[in-house]
Amino acid sequence: MATLGYGATALLLYLSYNYIPSGMATTIHFIYPVFVILGCILFFKEKPSIPKLIAVILCLFGVLMFFDGKGNTDFTGIFLSFMSSITFAFYTVYLDKSDLKKISTIKLTFYLCLIAAIMMLIFSLITKTFVINMKPLGWIMALLLSLSVGFGVTLFQFGIKAIGPQNTSILSTFEPITSVIIGVLLLDESFGIKTFLGILFILLGVIIISFFEK
Repeated sequence: MATLGYGATALLLYLSYNYIPSGMATTIHFIYPVFVILGCILFFKEKPSIPKLIAVILCLFGVLMFFDGKGNTDFTGIFLSFMSSITFAFYTVYLDKSDLKKISTIKLTFYLCLIAAIMMLIFSLITKTFVINMKPLGWIMALLLSLSVGFGVTLFQFGIKAIGPQNTSILSTFEPITSVIIGVLLLDESFGIKTFLGILFILLGVIIISFFEK
Protein backbone atom coordinates (compact mmCIF):
# COMPACT_ATOMS: atom_id res chain seq x y z
CA MET A 1 0.00 0.00 0.00
CA ALA A 2 2.81 2.41 0.84
CA THR A 3 4.49 1.70 -2.49
CA LEU A 4 1.24 2.48 -4.32
CA GLY A 5 0.91 5.72 -2.35
CA TYR A 6 4.45 6.73 -3.23
CA GLY A 7 4.06 5.81 -6.90
CA ALA A 8 0.71 7.59 -7.16
CA THR A 9 2.25 10.71 -5.62
CA ALA A 10 4.99 10.93 -8.23
CA LEU A 11 2.56 10.26 -11.06
CA LEU A 12 -0.02 12.80 -9.90
CA LEU A 13 2.52 15.53 -9.19
CA TYR A 14 4.35 15.13 -12.49
CA LEU A 15 1.04 15.11 -14.37
CA SER A 16 0.01 18.36 -12.68
CA TYR A 17 3.06 20.07 -14.21
CA ASN A 18 1.36 19.71 -17.60
CA TYR A 19 -1.49 21.96 -16.50
CA ILE A 20 -0.11 24.47 -13.99
CA PRO A 21 3.34 25.96 -13.24
CA SER A 22 5.62 23.67 -11.27
CA GLY A 23 5.94 26.25 -8.48
CA MET A 24 2.18 26.33 -8.00
CA ALA A 25 1.92 22.54 -8.12
CA THR A 26 4.73 22.07 -5.60
CA THR A 27 3.22 24.66 -3.27
CA ILE A 28 -0.13 22.84 -3.28
CA HIS A 29 1.64 19.49 -2.79
CA PHE A 30 3.41 20.74 0.32
CA ILE A 31 0.21 21.11 2.30
CA TYR A 32 0.59 17.37 2.93
CA PRO A 33 1.89 17.83 6.53
CA VAL A 34 -1.63 19.01 7.38
CA PHE A 35 -3.08 15.75 6.05
CA VAL A 36 -0.44 13.75 7.94
CA ILE A 37 -1.52 15.30 11.24
CA LEU A 38 -5.21 14.95 10.35
CA GLY A 39 -4.69 11.30 9.46
CA CYS A 40 -2.96 10.61 12.77
CA ILE A 41 -5.79 12.34 14.64
CA LEU A 42 -8.71 10.72 12.78
CA PHE A 43 -7.43 7.17 12.33
CA PHE A 44 -4.97 6.68 15.20
CA LYS A 45 -6.43 9.01 17.85
CA GLU A 46 -3.12 10.82 18.27
CA LYS A 47 -3.26 14.27 19.79
CA PRO A 48 -0.60 16.62 18.38
CA SER A 49 0.96 19.05 20.83
CA ILE A 50 0.28 22.78 20.69
CA PRO A 51 3.86 23.57 19.54
CA LYS A 52 3.48 21.03 16.73
CA LEU A 53 0.20 22.62 15.55
CA ILE A 54 1.80 26.07 15.64
CA ALA A 55 4.78 24.75 13.69
CA VAL A 56 2.65 23.17 10.95
CA ILE A 57 0.61 26.39 10.60
CA LEU A 58 3.80 28.45 10.29
CA CYS A 59 5.25 26.04 7.73
CA LEU A 60 2.00 26.06 5.76
CA PHE A 61 2.00 29.87 5.63
CA GLY A 62 5.67 29.77 4.67
CA VAL A 63 5.05 27.42 1.75
CA LEU A 64 2.12 29.56 0.57
CA MET A 65 4.45 32.58 0.46
CA PHE A 66 6.32 30.89 -2.40
CA PHE A 67 3.16 30.94 -4.53
CA ASP A 68 3.54 33.81 -7.00
CA GLY A 69 0.05 33.62 -8.51
CA LYS A 70 1.39 33.64 -12.06
CA GLY A 71 0.39 31.26 -14.82
CA ASN A 72 -2.82 29.45 -15.64
CA THR A 73 -4.89 28.16 -12.73
CA ASP A 74 -6.20 25.08 -14.49
CA PHE A 75 -8.53 23.12 -12.20
CA THR A 76 -7.17 19.80 -13.46
CA GLY A 77 -3.63 20.68 -12.43
CA ILE A 78 -4.78 21.98 -9.05
CA PHE A 79 -6.77 18.79 -8.45
CA LEU A 80 -3.85 16.54 -9.43
CA SER A 81 -1.34 18.33 -7.19
CA PHE A 82 -3.87 18.39 -4.34
CA MET A 83 -4.40 14.63 -4.68
CA SER A 84 -0.61 14.14 -4.68
CA SER A 85 -0.47 15.75 -1.24
CA ILE A 86 -3.11 13.30 0.03
CA THR A 87 -1.41 10.22 -1.42
CA PHE A 88 1.96 11.33 -0.03
CA ALA A 89 0.43 11.88 3.40
CA PHE A 90 -1.04 8.37 3.18
CA TYR A 91 2.38 6.97 2.25
CA THR A 92 4.04 8.82 5.13
CA VAL A 93 1.58 7.68 7.81
CA TYR A 94 1.27 4.11 6.49
CA LEU A 95 5.03 3.71 6.46
CA ASP A 96 5.21 4.57 10.15
CA LYS A 97 2.18 2.58 11.32
CA SER A 98 2.75 -0.65 9.35
CA ASP A 99 5.32 -3.44 9.54
CA LEU A 100 7.21 -1.74 6.70
CA LYS A 101 8.94 0.25 9.41
CA LYS A 102 10.84 -2.92 10.33
CA ILE A 103 12.22 -3.44 6.80
CA SER A 104 15.71 -2.21 5.93
CA THR A 105 15.48 1.35 4.64
CA ILE A 106 17.66 0.63 1.60
CA LYS A 107 15.59 -2.44 0.69
CA LEU A 108 12.34 -0.50 1.09
CA THR A 109 13.65 2.32 -1.10
CA PHE A 110 14.45 -0.24 -3.80
CA TYR A 111 10.90 -1.62 -3.75
CA LEU A 112 9.35 1.85 -3.66
CA CYS A 113 11.33 3.06 -6.68
CA LEU A 114 10.80 -0.22 -8.56
CA ILE A 115 7.02 -0.21 -8.19
CA ALA A 116 6.84 3.53 -8.93
CA ALA A 117 8.88 2.94 -12.12
CA ILE A 118 6.55 0.11 -13.18
CA MET A 119 3.50 2.32 -12.56
CA MET A 120 5.07 5.11 -14.64
CA LEU A 121 5.94 2.68 -17.44
CA ILE A 122 2.43 1.23 -17.61
CA PHE A 123 0.87 4.70 -17.60
CA SER A 124 3.22 6.03 -20.29
CA LEU A 125 2.59 3.00 -22.50
CA ILE A 126 -1.19 3.34 -22.15
CA THR A 127 -1.10 7.08 -22.87
CA LYS A 128 1.56 6.63 -25.60
CA THR A 129 3.90 9.12 -23.91
CA PHE A 130 6.81 6.72 -23.38
CA VAL A 131 10.04 8.30 -24.69
CA ILE A 132 13.34 6.47 -25.02
CA ASN A 133 14.99 8.34 -27.90
CA MET A 134 16.80 11.06 -25.97
CA LYS A 135 20.06 12.89 -26.45
CA PRO A 136 23.03 11.99 -24.17
CA LEU A 137 22.42 15.08 -22.05
CA GLY A 138 18.82 13.97 -21.53
CA TRP A 139 19.94 10.56 -20.29
CA ILE A 140 22.49 12.15 -17.95
CA MET A 141 19.87 14.49 -16.47
CA ALA A 142 17.40 11.60 -16.07
CA LEU A 143 20.07 9.56 -14.27
CA LEU A 144 20.94 12.44 -11.93
CA LEU A 145 17.26 13.00 -11.20
CA SER A 146 16.65 9.33 -10.39
CA LEU A 147 19.70 9.18 -8.10
CA SER A 148 18.72 12.33 -6.23
CA VAL A 149 15.12 11.14 -5.81
CA GLY A 150 16.28 7.75 -4.51
CA PHE A 151 18.63 9.44 -2.05
CA GLY A 152 15.88 11.78 -0.87
CA VAL A 153 13.41 8.92 -0.39
CA THR A 154 15.95 7.02 1.70
CA LEU A 155 16.63 9.98 3.99
CA PHE A 156 12.89 10.66 4.32
CA GLN A 157 12.31 7.10 5.51
CA PHE A 158 15.16 7.38 8.01
CA GLY A 159 13.45 10.52 9.32
CA ILE A 160 10.08 8.78 9.74
CA LYS A 161 11.68 5.94 11.68
CA ALA A 162 13.66 8.34 13.88
CA ILE A 163 11.17 11.12 14.72
CA GLY A 164 7.80 9.97 13.38
CA PRO A 165 5.65 11.00 10.40
CA GLN A 166 4.36 14.29 11.78
CA ASN A 167 7.73 15.84 12.63
CA THR A 168 9.30 14.48 9.44
CA SER A 169 6.57 15.97 7.25
CA ILE A 170 6.91 19.36 8.95
CA LEU A 171 10.70 19.40 8.65
CA SER A 172 10.46 18.37 4.98
CA THR A 173 9.03 21.81 4.19
CA PHE A 174 12.69 22.81 4.02
CA GLU A 175 12.56 21.52 0.44
CA PRO A 176 10.98 24.70 -1.03
CA ILE A 177 13.69 26.73 0.71
CA THR A 178 16.33 24.60 -1.02
CA SER A 179 14.71 25.21 -4.39
CA VAL A 180 14.63 28.96 -3.73
CA ILE A 181 18.31 29.05 -2.75
CA ILE A 182 19.32 27.06 -5.85
CA GLY A 183 17.16 29.31 -8.03
CA VAL A 184 18.76 32.48 -6.65
CA LEU A 185 22.35 31.20 -6.77
CA LEU A 186 22.32 29.24 -10.04
CA LEU A 187 19.38 30.54 -12.07
CA ASP A 188 19.53 34.22 -11.12
CA GLU A 189 15.93 34.20 -9.87
CA SER A 190 14.55 37.11 -7.86
CA PHE A 191 14.41 37.17 -4.06
CA GLY A 192 11.56 39.32 -2.76
CA ILE A 193 9.83 40.07 0.52
CA LYS A 194 7.36 37.17 0.09
CA THR A 195 10.22 34.73 -0.39
CA PHE A 196 11.94 36.10 2.71
CA LEU A 197 8.74 35.76 4.76
CA GLY A 198 8.23 32.21 3.46
CA ILE A 199 11.71 31.17 4.59
CA LEU A 200 11.23 32.95 7.93
CA PHE A 201 7.92 31.19 8.66
CA ILE A 202 9.36 27.77 7.81
CA LEU A 203 12.48 28.35 9.89
CA LEU A 204 10.35 29.42 12.86
CA GLY A 205 8.26 26.26 12.51
CA VAL A 206 11.38 24.10 12.38
CA ILE A 207 12.87 25.88 15.42
CA ILE A 208 9.68 25.27 17.39
CA ILE A 209 9.73 21.56 16.53
CA SER A 210 13.43 21.29 17.40
CA PHE A 211 13.04 23.14 20.70
CA PHE A 212 9.78 21.74 22.10
CA GLU A 213 9.67 18.18 20.69
CA LYS A 214 11.80 15.44 22.20
